[in-house]
Amino acid sequence: MRKLVRMLCRSSRKEKRLLYISYILNVFLISTIIMIVYALRSGIADLAESDAAQADMMASAMILVAVIIIIFFLWLIAMELKGLYDSRAQFNTNVKLMGLSNGKLTSLYLMEMLYMQPVSMVCGCVLGEIVYHFYAVEAGERMLWIQPGILIAAMALHLGMLLATVLLIGLRRGARSVVSELRGVRKRRKKKLPGVIVQAGIAVGVILAVYFSCKGFRALLDPTDALMGCQAMKLLYYVALIFAFDPVMLLAFRIAEWIGKITKAYHFRLALKLQESFWGRFKVMCFLFIFSGSLFCGLYSLYSSARLAGGSLAEKNIHYQSCTVYSEPSERGNEGTQNGTEYRTLKYQALYGEDSHFWVTGVDETYLNSCETLLAVTYPNDHETAQADRPWEVPDTYVKTAEPVDLAEDEKLAELLEDENFDGIILDDNDIFGFTENNKITLNFNGIDVTFTVYAGSLANDWGRSDAYVSRAYLEKQLGLEGYYNTVFYLEEPENADGEGASLTQTKEEICRESYTQAVKSTENIELVVWMILICSMMAVGTCLVMSCGDNRWMLACLQGMGTRREILTKIFLIQAVWNVLWVILPVVGMTNVLTRALGYLTLNPAYYSVSGFDVSPVRFALLFAAWFAVYAAIQLILIRRETKDGKCVEILRK
Repeated sequence: MRKLVRMLCRSSRKEKRLLYISYILNVFLISTIIMIVYALRSGIADLAESDAAQADMMASAMILVAVIIIIFFLWLIAMELKGLYDSRAQFNTNVKLMGLSNGKLTSLYLMEMLYMQPVSMVCGCVLGEIVYHFYAVEAGERMLWIQPGILIAAMALHLGMLLATVLLIGLRRGARSVVSELRGVRKRRKKKLPGVIVQAGIAVGVILAVYFSCKGFRALLDPTDALMGCQAMKLLYYVALIFAFDPVMLLAFRIAEWIGKITKAYHFRLALKLQESFWGRFKVMCFLFIFSGSLFCGLYSLYSSARLAGGSLAEKNIHYQSCTVYSEPSERGNEGTQNGTEYRTLKYQALYGEDSHFWVTGVDETYLNSCETLLAVTYPNDHETAQADRPWEVPDTYVKTAEPVDLAEDEKLAELLEDENFDGIILDDNDIFGFTENNKITLNFNGIDVTFTVYAGSLANDWGRSDAYVSRAYLEKQLGLEGYYNTVFYLEEPENADGEGASLTQTKEEICRESYTQAVKSTENIELVVWMILICSMMAVGTCLVMSCGDNRWMLACLQGMGTRREILTKIFLIQAVWNVLWVILPVVGMTNVLTRALGYLTLNPAYYSVSGFDVSPVRFALLFAAWFAVYAAIQLILIRRETKDGKCVEILRK
């Protein structure tokens, strides 16, 4: 057996080049992606708690995408192994006639695969170390090399997947009857009407179940939680898509064939028939387009939408033109505003715990009406059952609003902000659950600890930092700075702003830009996975076409032998390329929208997207489909040119 394996390996090096490349890339991708996820999750501990929660959510999305990428490459390798097995049809038949059982034939292929692994795994690990090192240096990661444990895990996962794949392919292909193959009899599976009806029924059932479940959630749950839950449930449309594919596409083929018959489009009808004859390959190609395309566009739209929301909120809700924070406080005078163009108050960067910071601003009714709009989405107190003596201090209950509430319209809050004993604080909605305990939060102002009671959670207008708002009168009293200010908000662009002694000066334009760029802070490296999906899908398209070359060879020879010119063959296969890409446009667009909303609402409060919406750009889809079509058409044209050389059809037909 070993001698036969060695002879087989030496005699088939050329036909296994693609397998060697795939093995190397598989080890490289598994080790690199696992290391990126590990480095990202390790760095979460160093972030502020609110940033850590967001980064953890993004890391979870990356893990999901990483699993899908690994499955894609496993599918590629399975297609290549299947093609290798089929290309040796004569060899397989001969060794079976010599008495070799199906189990031993499968063991032969397993041993051949294992002989290829030492070189493949070493090259894959070296490539992974090099690529990850350059990435880590560029991204500023602490761990500059892939850890040995991760390399071992990647190689074990690689080998385990290959063993299972080769075993399944070998058992399935080895089950063929040698006598039937010698007679030229092959069973061809056809889609039967009962099976198609059952698939359609399952797809309709999934759609109806999701629809009525969402209706029930909307009626039973909190509006915000219901919206998030409903969008997550809509991911089950992927399941419906799998079952609905056969019925929908068979109907589409019948309609298209009828249209081609009426218009007398002979080449179009022939392209449809040829495509339908390779139904399994067509189905796999479409699923590849749908899943990889919706993941690529969905994740890219998610990050783009988050940044757009950050920039839009700052642009819409911040009304001052610039802000200057001075190192030392000065006397404010009797008024907080000057001619309606300035607002003077106290603003400090307070410390929470050991390494988390909050920018705390003292505000009153004037600030809420003229300087900044604060939209509350969470109230951690029950106004109706509040205690009379301290109306802002209530049990630990959190109430989410169906729509954001402008705190400037909260008359009760306007009265409380004038009270020097009001210790309420308005936090970023994401910070309420991460930083508070029993509705309390203690912040340190240059050595002075001040405890606040959470009043509300608002949408963050500046995503570049954590902002909090308290009563200006209470902050002055606690810091012993009654009648002083260290910050000036300019409602109009000042002509001669005094910046002497300022520790921080920011314009509205700078805040908007910072909020946009920091919307998904510390998760930029996850976007690399998005491009891995695109590259993976392109490689999958090319591999599928190359490995199906053997199926096309006989068909091309027959058509060429009947007198079909190369130009006509090119036209037929280009029609197939258009057909493949055309029928995945609507599913990809629809599932991208579902995926973007589901992940977007699970990552951030849905109210953040009420201002900016979701960035599902049609240009992105157009570029993706153009890239798919270009790769598909280019590979098909190369294969046609190679398989239709002068005299080659005669050699194929004589075999």
